[in-house]
Amino acid sequence: MDKLYKLGTTKDICRRKRKTRRKQKTQRR
Repeated sequence: MDKLYKLGTTKDICRRKRKTRRKQKTQRR
C-alpha cells in the first residue's frame, strides 16, 4: 500500500509541478 501511495503522490506532484511551471512561464512573459 505504501508503494502504491508513493507512486500516486509522485504522479500528482509531477502533474502539479508541470502545471506550476507552465503557469510561471506565462506569468514571466
